[in-house]
Amino acid sequence: MPKKLRTYQLRVVDEIGTTNTIVKMPTGSGKTLIAAECFHRCLQRPENRGSKQGLFLVPTCDLVEQQAQAVREWCGTLRISEFMGGAATPSNYEVLVSTPEAFRQLQMRDDSFSWVTFAICVFDEVHHVLKDHPYRHLACGLRSSSTTQVLGLSASLTYAVSEAGIQKSLAALSQDLNLEQILSVSDHELTAGGYCPPHDEVEVMHPRVLPEGIVPEPDRRPHLMHQTFFARAKRNEGTDFAHKVHKVVQGLEKAAAGQIPNFQSPLGKASLSSWEDGAHKLAQQHHDKAGLLKHLETWYVALRMLVQTWEEEQELVLNWLRFSDAFAAKPLLVDDASMREFLALETMACNEENLSKLACLKGQLLEKKHRFSKLRGIVFVQQRITAHVLSHYINADPELRAQGIRAGYVAARGTKITPSIAMSKGAAAECIRKFRKGELNVLVATSVIEEGFDVPAANVVISFDHLKNSVELAQRFGRARQADRCIVVMDERHDRPIHRLEEVRREQDALIEEFQPAALARDAPAEKAAQRNRECGARIVLDNPTNSPVADLNLLIKKTKAHSEDHTRKAPGGNEWQCTIEYSTVLRSLSAEAFAASKSDARKACALQMLAELQQVVPK
Repeated sequence: MPKKLRTYQLRVVDEIGTTNTIVKMPTGSGKTLIAAECFHRCLQRPENRGSKQGLFLVPTCDLVEQQAQAVREWCGTLRISEFMGGAATPSNYEVLVSTPEAFRQLQMRDDSFSWVTFAICVFDEVHHVLKDHPYRHLACGLRSSSTTQVLGLSASLTYAVSEAGIQKSLAALSQDLNLEQILSVSDHELTAGGYCPPHDEVEVMHPRVLPEGIVPEPDRRPHLMHQTFFARAKRNEGTDFAHKVHKVVQGLEKAAAGQIPNFQSPLGKASLSSWEDGAHKLAQQHHDKAGLLKHLETWYVALRMLVQTWEEEQELVLNWLRFSDAFAAKPLLVDDASMREFLALETMACNEENLSKLACLKGQLLEKKHRFSKLRGIVFVQQRITAHVLSHYINADPELRAQGIRAGYVAARGTKITPSIAMSKGAAAECIRKFRKGELNVLVATSVIEEGFDVPAANVVISFDHLKNSVELAQRFGRARQADRCIVVMDERHDRPIHRLEEVRREQDALIEEFQPAALARDAPAEKAAQRNRECGARIVLDNPTNSPVADLNLLIKKTKAHSEDHTRKAPGGNEWQCTIEYSTVLRSLSAEAFAASKSDARKACALQMLAELQQVVPK
């Protein structure tokens, strides 16, 4: 790596100086080197040398090693340490590269990681501060520290699509991080400095056609997802496809009840993943019924996907059923009604016309393999299970295999696709390694690699699912670095087509140029009024409780943008678990404490107590 910054990078570093700054620059234009040089300059200042450290926060484990190596190469004289959850407490470092949640845990147990220790904190992908993300919790704690310089980096600063929303997001970032300026670089300056800004023609290949009878947009309240689905099913308002899947699940449950003592349907539980988890655990207990319970787990997953997607993703469910051998469950059904729906679904899965999106993906891969002798493509999806299904499809297709197309998939490390399918840390790392080396030429991935993932040879990006905002637009399309890259979109939201998201990106750039954080006075009355509005909007959570108080509280915290701390530990004496929850906004600070025999019961009791306190104070 040459020891010289590009002209625009040097200009940005000089302008940052000692101020709290956000830098917005395109993917691949060198934001990490700007951070590295800021670490170098900050820690070499006389007041910091030998007594202060730097902190580099990155959103995912996959980025810890990558960004640490980049800083290490640039700042050869600085000691760089990497930290993720489960690792030994870091020591003897000058710059610590960590995920936010892992660093929060360090702060909770060790005072030596308080903010006074750090001269500078860099937030990579700083737009996460706007969400209910560990970044936000750290920003709220950091805001009270006047000694730590803040540097934020991102290719896109807001998820908002309206001008008012963008302005609001920029103001929130300014307030949360005590910003003094937001810097960006023009296309002209980027080009003069040796970087070619991406201005790609996006191919839109598969018009979005929604099934009839899906949940209307105004009725989509995430915390009422379970309630909404089964209320619609009771009134016969769901889609015909959802009705069929639900009926098959009920048929398999009937078979299970006839063979397994005390079997009870889990469908009444609002935690959707608990359905398949329960079937999986039963299979481990009743080995002689493992085949039936394995099929029940598979069909629970199918029903869960429909509920989670408001009954939209019929093709995804059909693909899941095909590739998970779900139709081998036919001999297990014991009633005619479920058998009729089962046979109808089996017929649908055999009809290629019902799998047109897969056919479109196949056509794109074949066309791009013909265009690029060394294809290196990334297919982005929204859900982990979609990544699993598409990877399986690509590798099982004879025509794609004949053309030398080999795929792997990546989701967040340590997560499960279903109880029987997991993405281990080792498997994710190995898949990424093979893609970098060219042993795999297609990588199907969730958002886990949208940010910071660097494979210079990547020449094709396909967005299989619709893009939600301009952040995804900037992050996903920035993964293809070759000059002759191809960008393909296979799905669009009717209210946010690609051309609208590109307009939002340009509007954001224009607003950033005019935005002056240093002149933004904190308006306490206005901030309190805004907080009251957020709480009034979140009142629906308190008025419609589910049977999961922890989930209800988390949703309320998200809606009210509160700062919250949750600590669960063994109580003194070791016989009970103690949970404490703190909740704070500009309007109020509350705390709750509870004890119980188990960790989960303590958290549940504490969440119930906090919800009860909020019930008394949140305005109606």
